[in-house]
This record gives sequence, C-alpha cells and structure tokens, in this order.
Amino acid sequence: MAQGGYHGQNFDMSVPLPEGESLSEDHLLILADRFHHQHEAKRGFVFPTQQPLVRGIRLVHRGATPKPLVLAHMGTVTQAEDARSGSREVHFGEGFADVPTYDGAALGAGALVEGPALIEEPFTVVVLAPGDVALLDEHGNYDMTIAQR
Repeated sequence: MAQGGYHGQNFDMSVPLPEGESLSEDHLLILADRFHHQHEAKRGFVFPTQQPLVRGIRLVHRGATPKPLVLAHMGTVTQAEDARSGSREVHFGEGFADVPTYDGAALGAGALVEGPALIEEPFTVVVLAPGDVALLDEHGNYDMTIAQR
C-alpha cells in the first residue's frame, strides 16, 4: 500500500501497490495510473499529466515459522513448598496479608500451588487469591481453579 497525493495537497490517499516481489519502473507507472483513477473516483477530479508524490509505503509480509518443540524449560520441583522464595504483602479487598511467593521457573509438572499465593515467573506474576489453586501441567501451563467468591 502506498500513501501519496499531488504536489501541494495536504492530504494523502492509500493506493494498492501492484503485486510482485519487487517494484520496477513498470510497477511505478501502474501505481501512478491507479492513483489517478482512484483520485478521480474519490475526489471527483484528476491531473493526469501531473506526477503523483509517493509519501510512504506500507509493506506486509507473511511467513511461517516452525513451532518450537519446547516453549520454555520447566523446573523440576514438584512440591510447591520446595520452590518457596519468600513472601509479599498483598491486598485482596479485605486488608493486606502476608502472602507466600514461589519461584515459578523452579516449578515442574505436577506442582500444585494453593492460594493465597504469588507465582513469580520471569515475565509475569500469577496471582492466586485465597481458595484458588494452580496445577502446572506437562506443557508448562497453569491449570487454575478459581474459588467461587
């Protein structure tokens, strides 16, 4: 998609680029012709002898990447208490409570963490309110059961 207009205009119009793997001189002539036709259809006038000004090009490329065998390496600790890393003050709506924290990177498949708890992962924190339960599956997903409130 190209953005452009006539010289001296203060608005642009998007025009689809010709298909292909590169832009040749012929492609640019086709693009200019498309611009003139589209300008006349949308704006009601055209300057066919004036060369349009290209102000920008938007390129979209799609490709496939193979699915990784493993998304992240899991820990080996299956007893959550063995991955306990400390505690933090957390507010669950009824005042602050000292809540245990767990090293999520250390947890392995089958680890069960009961809330209230914080599971500290490398890029996020899983918050378990009182009564919630998280079970780490063999793919590294937390299967969570949220307590009815």
